Amino acid sequence: MDCHVHLDEIVIHDWSAARNLKTEADQVRWKGVSINHHVRHIEKDNLDQIFAIYENPESILKLRDAAPNCDIKAMYFVRDVAGVNENLLADLFKNNLLNALKVHPVVDNFELTSENLQTVLGVARKFRLPILYHSDDRRSSMHLTSPELQKRLVTENSDILFIIGHGGAYAHPRLCGNNLQVESYWNGPHSRKDLINKALELAAEQENVYYDLSVATNVIKASLIAKFLNRQRDASEKILVGTDFPIKFSSAQTQLWSLENAGLKKSLVEKISSNRLI
Repeated sequence: MDCHVHLDEIVIHDWSAARNLKTEADQVRWKGVSINHHVRHIEKDNLDQIFAIYENPESILKLRDAAPNCDIKAMYFVRDVAGVNENLLADLFKNNLLNALKVHPVVDNFELTSENLQTVLGVARKFRLPILYHSDDRRSSMHLTSPELQKRLVTENSDILFIIGHGGAYAHPRLCGNNLQVESYWNGPHSRKDLINKALELAAEQENVYYDLSVATNVIKASLIAKFLNRQRDASEKILVGTDFPIKFSSAQTQLWSLENAGLKKSLVEKISSNRLI
C-alpha cells in the first residue's frame, strides 16, 4: 500500500506561505503528473491500495477507471480549513469520493491546532475519516507543526485516526554524509533527529496515530526508524508505507529496502509492508 500519493498539482494561495517557500501566490508550486504515471507507480510495486490526495474529483474517477485492481482511497485535500464547504464534503462522501482528509499547515499557513481544524475534525468525526497532516522540518515553518502541537491535537481528538505525514521530518535523501549543512540539519538547534524520534514516539504511544514513511530513503532517517522499531517492535504495527509520489524517490519498495538496509529486522519490514489503515 501507499498512504501518501498526490494526484493534482498544488497551488499556494496564501501570500505569506508563498513568500516563505520562495514562490508567488496563486502559481503552481508542485506540478502533477499524468494518470498513466500513477498507474505505472501502482503497477511497479504491485500496490493493492493507495490513498490518493486530490482536489479535483475527476482525478480520482480517472485513476479508478485506469487502475481497477487497486483499491483507490480518496483523500480530499482541504485547502481552506477556516472555510470548509461541509456540503461539498458530504456529497463527496455520499458518492464514495471521500475516504480520508489531508491538511497542510505550511502551504495553507495555519498552526496545527484543534481550534484551527474545528470544522475539519467535525467532518472527520461525522464520517469516521482519518486525517493525514503534513509535518514540516523547515526552519521558517516547522513551528506550525511542532511535536507539541501534534501531541496536543491527537490527544484532544483521540476518537479520530491521524497519520503523521513525512513522519516528523521530510529529510531529503541527499542530506547525509559529513559536512556542516548535514550536521546543522540533523543535530543543530532545530534537530530533525528529534522531530523524527518524537513522531515515532507519538505513533507508538497513541492508539489513534500512524507514522507515514515518506520519505525514508535518507540513510540517517532510515537508521533512526530502524533503531526505534528494533527497540519497540510492537510499534511496527503503526508504520504505513508512504511515498509522496510523484517525487523522484517515490517507490514503495525503496522505502522498505531502505529500512532493511539500515538494519531493521526483516520480519518487521514484512510487517510494515502488510499494514493497512482502513
